[in-house]
Amino acid sequence: FCGGGDVASLHDKYGEFPEFLLKFVMSQVFLAISFLHSNKVVHGDIKRENIAFVYDGKYKTNEEFERFFSKIFKDKEIKNEINEVGGMDNLSEEAQNIVKELCNYEIKILDFGSAKMKKRDKINKKLTGIVGTAFYCSPEVVKEKYDFESDEWACGVMMYILLSNVAPFPGDNEEEIFDNILSKEINVDIPELNSISKNCKDLIKKLCNKNPKQRIKSEEALNHPFFKTGINFSNL
Repeated sequence: FCGGGDVASLHDKYGEFPEFLLKFVMSQVFLAISFLHSNKVVHGDIKRENIAFVYDGKYKTNEEFERFFSKIFKDKEIKNEINEVGGMDNLSEEAQNIVKELCNYEIKILDFGSAKMKKRDKINKKLTGIVGTAFYCSPEVVKEKYDFESDEWACGVMMYILLSNVAPFPGDNEEEIFDNILSKEINVDIPELNSISKNCKDLIKKLCNKNPKQRIKSEEALNHPFFKTGINFSNL
């Protein structure tokens, strides 16, 4: 039971994710996807609604959950401090306590309704059909021949949306969205992303590389400078 709710609900309520919170969420998402891929499973529907919070295996009331995350989103001084410092030792005691409390949460990937396991004797054969949610579909999913790398693309799109509140490949209908996914490059130089670090933007671009063979993999993403600078959640 994921008593903390999902990422989409948090995003819809409070708006753009602070970069450090996105880093915390994505560090565990990439770890989970790396595990799935190593076991020949393609999730097929990575998106905000399918990422949830669990508090250290225990139940947190909605009031407790909202009180904590309200502090993260609304306290600008704390948010800026954690975003900008070089590590835990440079944080104030209050900010350190926020980070420590955050680390009591676990991130879970939900909804395996679109997931497919590739048979080992057909590991090089592409999966077919359109799966997932239009905004998050990779170019190869739109073309109906996709593979593991489609999950990484969806991660890049999700990061973009959580940071900016806009979709990188918008459209009024599925046809327009798919046309933009196929014809346009991802643009991280928009006003909504002005305050986002170069490392974060670079990772998003690497995740949303149109060429799946050149797209960064989840295990590689975990070693990207985005996760190694500032607060390194893998060491906490």
